[in-house]
Amino acid sequence: MIIYLVRHAVVRYDTQIPYNVLPGPPLAEDGVVQAAESADVLEHCGIQGVISSPMRRCVMTADHICRRLNLDPTLDDDLGEVQPGEKPVEMALRLMRATLTHGTVPALALVSHAAPLEEFMLAMTAGRVALSRPDSRGARIGTGHVWQLLQHDGTWHAQRVVAGGVLV
Repeated sequence: MIIYLVRHAVVRYDTQIPYNVLPGPPLAEDGVVQAAESADVLEHCGIQGVISSPMRRCVMTADHICRRLNLDPTLDDDLGEVQPGEKPVEMALRLMRATLTHGTVPALALVSHAAPLEEFMLAMTAGRVALSRPDSRGARIGTGHVWQLLQHDGTWHAQRVVAGGVLV
């Protein structure tokens, strides 16, 4: 199985809608462009299922991907935003549970949030993933970024994927 991890695209922060409470704010105009770019990246990856956090920013990102791939998104609360007091291992376990629940296809895309995606990658790779320095909000995965998790020789590896399916 190949797992693609997608962080939601750029969000509008000027809406007065609470960021961490459903439905959460929508994508900004730049975010709509980023979501389309994420779809470009995933277009030729053979994805057969797209699972998304129910937060509006993730659903909007997943919708762009699904339209491009002619798939319907599936919402799963396990892909939701970090909860107050939630430990890193709990976030990783939520994403593992979602992957096992929906991982009946050879290539699966999970659309979620920075912290849960980071913890999932760190858990799957036993900490062997090169993430960026934290941004101003503490995230080490950029908005709209796509990562590939792939098992090789019994070990999981994570790499960022850019347009054309190029691994970086």
